[in-house]
Amino acid sequence: MRLDKLLSNLQYGSRSIVKQLIKEKRVFVNNVLAKDSAMDVFPGKDVVVIDGQMVYYKDPIHLIVNKPVGYGSTHVNEAHPSVMSLLLEPYSRFEFNMAGRLDWDTEGLLLLSTDGNLIHRIISPKKQVYKTYLATLLHPISDYSSLLEGVEILDGENKPFRTKPAKINVLDEFHVEISISEGKFHQVKRMFEVIANEVIALKRISIGNLFLPDDLPIGSYQELSEQDIEKIFENQEN
Repeated sequence: MRLDKLLSNLQYGSRSIVKQLIKEKRVFVNNVLAKDSAMDVFPGKDVVVIDGQMVYYKDPIHLIVNKPVGYGSTHVNEAHPSVMSLLLEPYSRFEFNMAGRLDWDTEGLLLLSTDGNLIHRIISPKKQVYKTYLATLLHPISDYSSLLEGVEILDGENKPFRTKPAKINVLDEFHVEISISEGKFHQVKRMFEVIANEVIALKRISIGNLFLPDDLPIGSYQELSEQDIEKIFENQEN
C-alpha cells in the first residue's frame, strides 16, 4: 500500500497533508526517513513512525463494546452521541461496522469490526445467528406462547413483518431472556407489545455464543481474537 494512502486511511490527514508531513521530515519507515509519499509499505509489517509515535495498524480488528444507555449506534446521531465516540486511540482511527445496532435506550453487547464480510455473516437471517437480550417488563409475564411461534409486527418502514420463532427463558415474572435471529427496528419491544406487555429496559447479553463479559464495565471495550469471533457461530449456522 502507498504510504500516503495508509496514513490517510488512518485519519492522519489528506494525501496532501501526509506529503507535507514527509516534507517536514516527520515520518520514518523502519527507522529510515521517508522521502516519498508514494513509497510502498506493508501495513502491519513495516514500522511507520510519525513525530516519534508508532502508527498502529491491524486488519481485521474486532471490538466488543459494553454500550451504555444514551448512545446511538450510528456514526452520526444528532440526538445522542455516537457509540463511536467512546473509542480512543488507536481504535478511533479505524472505520468500523456494527453487527446489529442497538437503540439509544438499549445497553449491552455491541460488536464492531473492520471486516465487512464478518458483519454480513452475523446479521444475515440465513445464518440463524441468535442474539439474546435481557428484557425488563412493565407487567408480569403471562402467556408468551405466540412469541415462540412467531408474531406479526411492523418493521422499520412500518410494513407488516412476521418474526421467526423466538427462544424464551423466564427468569422471574418481570425479567425474561429472549433470543431472536433477526434484527428489525425495535423488534423485541414490538414483540412484547403484541402480548400486551412493555419492555422498560433492554440489554443485549450475547451474539451467538459470544457473551458480554461480566467484568467489562459499561462504556468500555476490548479487542477480540479470531478464536473469540468463531465462538459466535458455534452451534448457530445451518
